[in-house]
Amino acid sequence: MNKLKNPKSDHYQRFKKSILKEEFPWFHNSSNSTSPPFFSHRFIIRPEEGGWEKFPVSSSDFLKHAQYVVMEIINHNNIEVNCLLRMNLNLVYPHKGRQTTPIHVDHEYPHKILLIYFTNGGGRIMMPEVNESFDPREDDVIGFDSTPHYIELPKRDFRIALVTTYI
Repeated sequence: MNKLKNPKSDHYQRFKKSILKEEFPWFHNSSNSTSPPFFSHRFIIRPEEGGWEKFPVSSSDFLKHAQYVVMEIINHNNIEVNCLLRMNLNLVYPHKGRQTTPIHVDHEYPHKILLIYFTNGGGRIMMPEVNESFDPREDDVIGFDSTPHYIELPKRDFRIALVTTYI
């Protein structure tokens, strides 16, 4: 797991401001009983969810703005990207009940993950197989390979993070 540099450009600041507005569209996700409920905004739907399509599918009018922010951070950190597979903005509140997500990988094939944290809600990401963890702060960016991981729920306030997977 690597902490990456976030240039926090003007475009990044405008995007962050837009997703923190009350008018930004969030969608409730309670798809299964093993994950805590959360809100999301999908920019790119992963290839394995696209039905017969075997390629990532755009699902948001905000995609260009999100992609610009992601690519700006990727380029600033000299990361090679061949294809963005998934981009999903997650909003998680503290709540009673299960306090972690299930241990998981995002895709069943080799990939890399970029996480951008837009709030200071807390909630560590844990990688038990490699004995690593990261406690995020607002504007932190981390990257890692397709290692099994889980995420603790925030304890003090909501957390907004953009999850991008790529090859």
